[in-house]
Amino acid sequence: MDYAYELQEEAFFLGSYAPMKIKHAPSHYLKKMHLDTVTYNPPAVKMVLDWMGPERVLYGSDAPPLTSLKPRAIKLIKDLDIPEAQRDAIFFANAARLLKLPIARAADAA
Repeated sequence: MDYAYELQEEAFFLGSYAPMKIKHAPSHYLKKMHLDTVTYNPPAVKMVLDWMGPERVLYGSDAPPLTSLKPRAIKLIKDLDIPEAQRDAIFFANAARLLKLPIARAADAA
């Protein structure tokens, strides 16, 4: 992504970047975005986690309306080789933070 931006005129076949209106490389702006896990491809999700960081990734399943995909989407996240705190962030904590919702603690629910 940044390589095409840095090439500018040399990368004309990718489309025009003129006039250059952004002040930072595209990756700078990407780090301000959040992405979901609707890919059903473990290497793709791992790449997103590596690139974006687990604090910018949200669980997604396309359910509803495609409810048959929900178990597969959950399994994808559960099978990732990541710490439990990151898994919790993907499943609910990141969304709660974005939406400014409180997170009930296990002790509070009892």
